[in-house]
Amino acid sequence: MVISKLKTLSAITLVALSLLLVGAGPGFGMDRESVFEWTLGQMGIRAFVPPPPIFFVDQQTLASVFVQGNRRAYLRWENQFGEDKARMILKDYLDDILGLFDYRTGIVYVGSFLDPCRQRAILAHELTHYLQHTLRGPIIDLGDGGAAITHWAREREAQEVEKAYLKAFCGVRMKAAMGSQ
Repeated sequence: MVISKLKTLSAITLVALSLLLVGAGPGFGMDRESVFEWTLGQMGIRAFVPPPPIFFVDQQTLASVFVQGNRRAYLRWENQFGEDKARMILKDYLDDILGLFDYRTGIVYVGSFLDPCRQRAILAHELTHYLQHTLRGPIIDLGDGGAAITHWAREREAQEVEKAYLKAFCGVRMKAAMGSQ
């Protein structure tokens, strides 16, 4: 019985050590400036771009900033889909929000409630949006559907940067990691 408990304890210790080693990859201790530099590299940007202000906040603050910044979108959803569907769309966004780039203020917000490596991956995602907006300009809705296409192309690029961070530094399988978004 004692030998069995020792084997179990040894197995648990090995699992814990292997998890520590996975997390101790080259990006494990990255600070926000290092994540910004890494994101610039992932996007192939060689020009100087000043980093944005970055705040790590709770989920309630993220939701509040999102609602304030998306009032026009909410009204558009109401007109297009009706009040109930608009509330449902907003709720879906608020349930899943982990970070955001507020283009009105130029501030990046990331959830303080996330584990450190996931937090940095979300930071890379939101920094991608900051760089897209700063270098390519805002998305302008001309009513021809082009804004939606541009929005989703930019979102896809940000997701690819996030996935690359998760894979390189967090040892996370992509399907499981991106399934929560």
